[in-house]
Amino acid sequence: MKPLPEFEPPMHGELVELYRRERDPDVRRVILEVVRARRVMAEIEHLVTIIRREYGDGLVAMNLLRCLAQNERWRAGDFGNSKAGGNPGK
Repeated sequence: MKPLPEFEPPMHGELVELYRRERDPDVRRVILEVVRARRVMAEIEHLVTIIRREYGDGLVAMNLLRCLAQNERWRAGDFGNSKAGGNPGK
């Protein structure tokens, strides 16, 4: 798979603003997909924390998954605390 070029990920507030401004259903659908993926990443991170608390750091694959999820959250920013706030479509 070809790597993506480097880019500045949109903050949650920017996605909310874009969702409210854009009327194209395809653009809105992509925005919702980005928000959904970020929420899933947060849930994965939460579950990894629970598993680590139970089993410790002995599970190498779980630690790699935790690192992947954590890096993605850092890259995307803490979207839940943006100035615009709210959920797209709400």
